[in-house]
Amino acid sequence: MTIAQVKEVSSLFLKGDNSSADIKNNIISLALQEVAIRCEPVTLIKPIDENATDVFRKLIDDENYIRQPVVGADTDELDIDADLQMAVVFFICAYLSYK
Repeated sequence: MTIAQVKEVSSLFLKGDNSSADIKNNIISLALQEVAIRCEPVTLIKPIDENATDVFRKLIDDENYIRQPVVGADTDELDIDADLQMAVVFFICAYLSYK
């Protein structure tokens, strides 16, 4: 799913006043981080390297870490496992629906 598709699908789930929300990349970034905190996305797992600058969190095995997810252009793929993409969408909807 591309970033543009994430924005489109998220908009479909939003209701009422929130249905016309402008979904910014920083909201997508927050949602990606939420999922990366709660799961171990395979696409984000990297071996530990002393030169790593993209560490988001270390894993318990002390050999790997979760790298910081990246939000690119609207045409880029969402930087997370395909199985977790809808979780990102639902976090986006939760952020925009909170009052």
